[in-house]
Amino acid sequence: MSNNLTGDYDAVLLVSVTKINGILATLHQNGADPDASPVFPHSEKTRLGDPPKLLHPPLSDYAGWFNELLPAIDGGGDPGTQGQKLSDKAPPGAARILLQAYNDLQAARADEIVRPVPLNCRGTVEVQLSAPSIALPPGSTSEVTIYVNVRARFLPDPNTPALPEPIHGLVAATYSAKTQYVYGYGGRKTILQVEVPADDSKIQFTSAANTGLGPPDLQQIAIQIRKALREGFEPINVELPADFRFSQFKGLGNALALPLRLVPPLDLPASALGTVTNNFLNADFSIAISRDYFQTQFQPTIDNLMQFTQSFDVGYSIFTVTYHVSIKSVNLEWHDGYLDLVVKAKATASYAPDFDDITVRQRLTITVDSLFQFFFLRASDDDLSISGIWDFIKGRVRSGIISARDNALPPAQVQINNELTKNRTQINGGLSAIDDSASARFSAVRITPDGLILDGAIPSKFRGPPVVAFEETKDGTAFTAFESWIPGGRIDRFEWSWVKQAHLETIWGGEVVTALEDHRFLFPKPPQISNASQICLRIHGIQVNQQGFAIEIAGGTACAIPTPVVAWEMPSWSDPMPTPVWLPAVALDAVLEEQTIGHANVLAHARPGEAAANSVVHFADPKMDQPLEKFGKVLARRPGVPLVLIVVLPPKTFAGRRREVEAKLGSLGKEFNGHLILTEDYTGSWARTFDAKQVPSTYLMNTKGEFVWKQEGTFGADAIAAALEKYLTVPRAIRFRRLSLTTQPGERAPNTSLTDDTGLRLSLRKLRGQPILLNFFQAWSPPSIRELQRLQILQDKGGENAPVIVAVSGDPKADVLTDVRRKYKLGFALVPDPNGSVARSFGVHCWPTTLSIAVDGRINGIQVGEQHDHGPVVKGPAASPTAPARHAS
Repeated sequence: MSNNLTGDYDAVLLVSVTKINGILATLHQNGADPDASPVFPHSEKTRLGDPPKLLHPPLSDYAGWFNELLPAIDGGGDPGTQGQKLSDKAPPGAARILLQAYNDLQAARADEIVRPVPLNCRGTVEVQLSAPSIALPPGSTSEVTIYVNVRARFLPDPNTPALPEPIHGLVAATYSAKTQYVYGYGGRKTILQVEVPADDSKIQFTSAANTGLGPPDLQQIAIQIRKALREGFEPINVELPADFRFSQFKGLGNALALPLRLVPPLDLPASALGTVTNNFLNADFSIAISRDYFQTQFQPTIDNLMQFTQSFDVGYSIFTVTYHVSIKSVNLEWHDGYLDLVVKAKATASYAPDFDDITVRQRLTITVDSLFQFFFLRASDDDLSISGIWDFIKGRVRSGIISARDNALPPAQVQINNELTKNRTQINGGLSAIDDSASARFSAVRITPDGLILDGAIPSKFRGPPVVAFEETKDGTAFTAFESWIPGGRIDRFEWSWVKQAHLETIWGGEVVTALEDHRFLFPKPPQISNASQICLRIHGIQVNQQGFAIEIAGGTACAIPTPVVAWEMPSWSDPMPTPVWLPAVALDAVLEEQTIGHANVLAHARPGEAAANSVVHFADPKMDQPLEKFGKVLARRPGVPLVLIVVLPPKTFAGRRREVEAKLGSLGKEFNGHLILTEDYTGSWARTFDAKQVPSTYLMNTKGEFVWKQEGTFGADAIAAALEKYLTVPRAIRFRRLSLTTQPGERAPNTSLTDDTGLRLSLRKLRGQPILLNFFQAWSPPSIRELQRLQILQDKGGENAPVIVAVSGDPKADVLTDVRRKYKLGFALVPDPNGSVARSFGVHCWPTTLSIAVDGRINGIQVGEQHDHGPVVKGPAASPTAPARHAS
């Protein structure tokens, strides 16, 4: 007889589909770790249109040859006609071989050959994949639908047609999953088979809103997705553990039901799944144990109670009677919230009335200690009642019954714990194969008239923050955010912003432009990007948390500043030559040094001869008698040749206000079409590099990075003009190239050994298991100091939950760190790096630079410069300028 909770089975495990999706999100997050298994990738580069890997080499070669000839075959859609036409053109012996190969290919790929899309669509596909989620068709016992959001970029091979764009939408694939028993050496094995659907209707692609793709476009994309899944996904045959007892499943709304037969016959026909209809889920998972099965486990306790006997004397007025108590029956009665242990007994005596209908009723409850995962079978004396015997005798019977109960229940409690621990072990065995951070824990027990229900939680791994990473495409025409992702989630929108200079006659009058992209992770460079001081990316999307619920999330802004366009023949680490990185739209009355967000080394990533510009380096005298205006007149004589004009200003110039400094500098004029860099000689490295002992003085470097001319102690316009005429050459195209580190988000941080200013030895490897903020700073750099102060606030606010903060200083003077710690009251580790070896191991060329390192030792964020936002997030569809703003968080 079927049980209302468990049907024809002894037990049923219900797992929340929401929680399953949370576990799948963890697999997606694990995709960043090459050592983790199993994982679900967040990005994938794959080939499209290559011969199927499942074909043996000769047939694979034939398939590639055939696909190349297909456009020239005049056989319509009839496979036989196509094959015959090919064989007709070959010698008789070869014709038979070709026709046989064609027939073999048809047998292997029949469903693909006749597709209404050219089979020679071949190229590389970059695919961003969201965390997968599942859904179970109501009542399904063999199919699971998997949903994945994809965003793809197709790079076709030469002479290959492109696919419709943008490829952005939802892939839904309904897979079949079933178990099969295989008998062989060692006994019976249980095999889980998962197969890709052959039915096209079970692999669907739905485009995201507003992509503009029509039905033919969607059909063509869907065909390629089906092709990729079928060629790249082999049928899975997984041998389940020998003691794994959950071999069938059924969809029950928001739950996956896994029925379990614990007593013979262990195998029930598939039709028995029809009896599982009760969705009793009340947590991450719930296990129902049928009343009948529980009672079989409780039977030893009943048997022990049946052996109970008791004798006691009852004194009457003139004589004493000895009563003998024995048990007639013991039963469990099931109610909502409790059990009644009902004992029927009798008491007999010679020469006195017998009591044949004594009823002892003991209420039982079951609780669980959520910490120690131990179940308690509780029986209170207050919940014990006796009827069917005189009141003055009850006390004697009661004491004996309590004694017998107290002896019988502990073994029953042990039996319950053993059985329920087996269930938890089974669940954890399955979970550990998928997510080693997940562990089932019981939290509550429900007693119903039909059986016992145990509710529990499945805590799983923390969620990492969004990873914002972008780089330039190989051709330099765009930025790609292919490696950006949200662990355990999906990206819905890319928010690009850049600082556009109004005109190069001033470097402080820029504005921020924001462009939003929903469908592509590729962002073509706008025309004005060549003069941009930085470009930033922020991502918006959804992250599935540990509980399986989707929450909105946005990634912190990651900004890139351009690599200086000079390429001088000197190593970037020899003597760093810093230049300021500015906030956009500096107000006329703003103090300039307060508007810097960092200092970048002009020698960063120097590659002599690679897209270098002619460089003019001018050391201005303290009088500042409008040097820019003078250069503007000289450069107007030779327009059209891009160059970089670097003006090295006297120390403390930027302590003044923009209005005052611009008045002293003058204007280059609108004819100047190169790059202007204004810097102070912060560390004296500029003067050392050029051996500049007099001011003003001017130096010229050509496009090969060679020093070719100088003028010291004066400003001779004619001499400078003649030198430019003689030495200037037209460089190759100069483009925005981001200043990047040698380590990127998603990669494991180098295991650098550090020794702080107190002598404490640190190692990034030993710090794993806790989040780390690794900062690189220079004590002379105002934005570096502001960033240190921000990190101290972060530590103070975070308390015990604050990340480990380590700041590395490149200052060569040993006492600088002591002064910095004392002056700014810093409580985290400060590490001297006078030779720059630690900074070089990460490829740091801008100060400050802060890396966020996750608990697994992987970099999940890089902040170049002081943390700042360009302005408020733009929610509209169009690009629009926003006001700059600095913030600390």
